Amino acid sequence: MTPQFPQGPQVVFRLLRDLAIRGSDNKDQTGHSYEVFGWYHEYNLGTAITRKTLYTLQTHQNINYTPGMVAGAANTFTMMDRMEQHAGVNHENAPNPRDGHGRDGGNIVFCDGHAEFVPKSRWYNVYQTSEDDSNVDWGKSDW
Repeated sequence: MTPQFPQGPQVVFRLLRDLAIRGSDNKDQTGHSYEVFGWYHEYNLGTAITRKTLYTLQTHQNINYTPGMVAGAANTFTMMDRMEQHAGVNHENAPNPRDGHGRDGGNIVFCDGHAEFVPKSRWYNVYQTSEDDSNVDWGKSDW
């Protein structure tokens, strides 16, 4: 199989400029481009942290978003594009113009092994279904 490369200097310039803009805005010195989600984001449980295991993927019921729903492995994040919080732009774990794929959305690897690009229009629902985040603003974009 022949590798595919962008054709034309304008496309290469656009890709390099995009990389430079997103890279220079990132103040994180670790250089990570993805996040691993090994637990549910239910901060209202105090010190109890529900880890994502084979058992919890099959039995964990959401308590904050769609209470009682068992999202299962096919609807639960294990890894996603890095999306940091930027004041006035987005809340934590939400598409934004400064990280990853910008305003378009983000890539997710689900616990059943499939990967999907989720557009901004579906992001909040997919994020909250997976993470059952007790911080209702996380996953939201302000722009």
